[in-house]
Amino acid sequence: MSSVATPPQPPVDDLVVKWNKRTKRLSIALIILATFFVLSLVCGIFVIRWKLNAIDKAEKNLAFGQFVTDYNAAEDFVQPTVNTIQFLRRGYSIFLERVEYTQNGLVLSGQVGNHSSNTRDRAP
Repeated sequence: MSSVATPPQPPVDDLVVKWNKRTKRLSIALIILATFFVLSLVCGIFVIRWKLNAIDKAEKNLAFGQFVTDYNAAEDFVQPTVNTIQFLRRGYSIFLERVEYTQNGLVLSGQVGNHSSNTRDRAP
């Protein structure tokens, strides 16, 4: 008979204790990792929502700016300046002789001209 030396086996109770310790450490590590994952996911959602709100606000500001620019480009505006001829887009000109700010609002007095016809109308 040959004698083969086998290493001594630790008792079964020691293996169970080691296995329980390793399982407990692993479960604690997984709980901590899951908590960090959930927290990072929640923080990421808040950051994305904040960025989307900022983009939405910027889009609204841009749309309003484009509206104002288009409105200013399409409409004729007159500065309340006395003794200055102001030309409008559709061929008219305005010459203000008097400008008054009253309780009822702005009172303008002057002439409106049309370059296509050589007549001038008096504005009240």
